[in-house]
Amino acid sequence: MLQRILYIRLIQFWRIAKELGIIRILFIALIATVLLLYFYRALSQNPNKSIVLCCVFTAIIHSLRKDKKFVAAIFEHPYLVYFTEYFVYALPLLVLVASATNLFYLILSLVGMFLISNVNIYNHKSSTTSMSPFSRLAAKENFEWIAGFRATGIFILILWILALCLSFVPYASLVFIWIILLTIAAFYEVNEPLNLLIINEYGAKKFIKNKLSLHIKDYLKMIAPIIILHGIINYKLWYLTLCFFVVNVICFTTIITSKYASYKPAIHMKTDIITVMIVLLSNMFLPLLIFTIPFGIICYGQAISNLNFYLNDFD
Repeated sequence: MLQRILYIRLIQFWRIAKELGIIRILFIALIATVLLLYFYRALSQNPNKSIVLCCVFTAIIHSLRKDKKFVAAIFEHPYLVYFTEYFVYALPLLVLVASATNLFYLILSLVGMFLISNVNIYNHKSSTTSMSPFSRLAAKENFEWIAGFRATGIFILILWILALCLSFVPYASLVFIWIILLTIAAFYEVNEPLNLLIINEYGAKKFIKNKLSLHIKDYLKMIAPIIILHGIINYKLWYLTLCFFVVNVICFTTIITSKYASYKPAIHMKTDIITVMIVLLSNMFLPLLIFTIPFGIICYGQAISNLNFYLNDFD
């Protein structure tokens, strides 16, 4: 039965991987490799951190899962299911602990993971509830986020929690914000049907301004705690944090305007991955702003021109 559960999880991961796309997966793998190298160095200097790291990793996943009541009803010993899943998820981390420390700390880490797996806190919320608390922050008109969080809400929430937990590490939180933006960019690949476009009876200019205002507000609600905490803890880097924040918002705005620059009702846009990645990479490599800023301005003008065809009656 445990093999069946692991097989189901494998199918779920494969489905999420297809939704993320190969480019995002490669970037996430790159970031994960960098973090593992950082943790290897940190654990080599202080082996006690390995226990904390494994327990925090397990606690985050265990607190977020929604199927505790179901698993407890099916299995006589649900904690074995939890521990088996967490052991598989944490294999790269456990290999890191074994190589950076010794068998003693590996065993203590596994004991900590096992004890956390025995905590059965059932979630009594309706199954129709969104997969992520961020959907509550999103305005009801922000259908892109509401739909997007149903597919990747848990993934984004884990990134958000890690960003807060690693605020003491310079730049680490900013990297996680970048990955979150990379994931959110996929929310804008599907165009809404025409009835949703015209429901508020806005002209093209008012529609774009309202769209940007609404989505930027929701985005700021999400990343503001991370930016503020990183800025306070790493106060010597406040100017870099502020610069990253400003460029991040510019990139986010450009992604939205680029959607409506080529909008056609109810179709899945075949996004130019290279263009999107250049926009997102400008958040890491500032010289690329030479491309992003003019591109964003052009997309804004094209979006208004394109939407005039559909919203001309409301001007």
